[in-house]
Amino acid sequence: YESVYRPFPEEQMQSVIKLSQRIIESHQIKPWHVLGHSDIAWRRKIDPGELFDWQRLSSEGIGLWPQPHLDMKSRKIENSTFLKKMAAYGYDIDDNEDQLSEIITAFQRHFRPQNINGGLDKEMVAILDSLLDQKIN
Repeated sequence: YESVYRPFPEEQMQSVIKLSQRIIESHQIKPWHVLGHSDIAWRRKIDPGELFDWQRLSSEGIGLWPQPHLDMKSRKIENSTFLKKMAAYGYDIDDNEDQLSEIITAFQRHFRPQNINGGLDKEMVAILDSLLDQKIN
């Protein structure tokens, strides 16, 4: 992964966008149901990884992306609450804080690729809250 992992070529991203849009339209897939291997099988998969342009896909109507200007001041960092919210978003988790770092790393690969540290912080809570708000509304 690390020795050969490189940004996805533009041609590949364009193909993914076109194919995804067709599949989403044909099957009426909700944006929050568009996930990657590392979201679904975070215990054993790390692809497509932090170089996959999820934000671009979201701008094309594929998946969700956290809304800009996240309010982080009022966020509380509570492991158990974060895990429950991850489950509400669709991550397959056990209410087990022993694997919290691995779950957060998978989430960061998708939604905060610029800072993958496996740590729970106010920004992570704000990102997840933003995604859940979009899912509800």
